[in-house]
Amino acid sequence: MNEFLSRLSAREKSIVVVSALVLAGLAVHALVIEPYNQKQSSVVDALEQGIIDLKWMQSVVQRLPSSQLSIPAVKFEGSLANLIDKEVRSLGLESNLAQMTPVGRDEIRIRFTGIAFNRLLNFIAQVNGQGLRVKDLRINATDKRADVDSSLVLEKDA
Repeated sequence: MNEFLSRLSAREKSIVVVSALVLAGLAVHALVIEPYNQKQSSVVDALEQGIIDLKWMQSVVQRLPSSQLSIPAVKFEGSLANLIDKEVRSLGLESNLAQMTPVGRDEIRIRFTGIAFNRLLNFIAQVNGQGLRVKDLRINATDKRADVDSSLVLEKDA
């Protein structure tokens, strides 16, 4: 490189130095400054969108019913096992019900095998509407595409 520069005239050397400085400046701009500006712009846009979303959520919260209004608890007659048996039969899940074991007076453990995931969710929603809540839920995939094995503990909603 020194040999190349030594063969150049003073004018050519100054042109090479100026070109190298311009090239270095363009490289710094392209590799450092421009990515920084783009990242800063995207962060500012995300922040502005977050502020817009927050203002929208705050306006919607004001239209929600007051949390002081209490929803009356659903009361059911009979044992948990009878209620679960009725709901299982109404949803046609008898073939998937593997085990149903009461745990005290206010809880029941249920095990389903090979149940479609959507049908399991429907069952949970149905018993939730009957005044039970899910205390523990375990779901395992099966060999079939949409089927699962599950174990859940339901308890009376207090």
